[in-house]
Amino acid sequence: MKPDLLVLQAALNTRHKTNLRGNERLVLTHEQDGQAETLILDVVADPEVFRFEARVYLEDVPAAEESTTILLDFLDGVLEEWLAGDREAYPTLDFSPYQFRNVTLGLRGGAQRPDLEALADALLAGANPHRNGDPHE
Repeated sequence: MKPDLLVLQAALNTRHKTNLRGNERLVLTHEQDGQAETLILDVVADPEVFRFEARVYLEDVPAAEESTTILLDFLDGVLEEWLAGDREAYPTLDFSPYQFRNVTLGLRGGAQRPDLEALADALLAGANPHRNGDPHE
């Protein structure tokens, strides 16, 4: 069963609102396949996004229905530490293992600029952002 992300997201925004900057908001997304569940927490300050992505393999969780709760509680704690620590600690780009409630989780993340990433993807795909092929236009 997919968690009610809007309810969880609203709860996180309420809990952390005093530590969020004026234009920031928290956005949750969820992914699950047959082997793993991933919960993604984005601190969005358009156009910048700081992402925390936690993953657990379902075989490592005592009861599969607990996996979302475990991931949410873990990310809530990580966010709380990050906000309290002046946002200086950054997760690694690749998943790093963490022990939480006797379960091994993976955490990765970092700062992103989706607008610039989309432009870079277009350039790599062969699109020319310059009119008539002239980089000076």
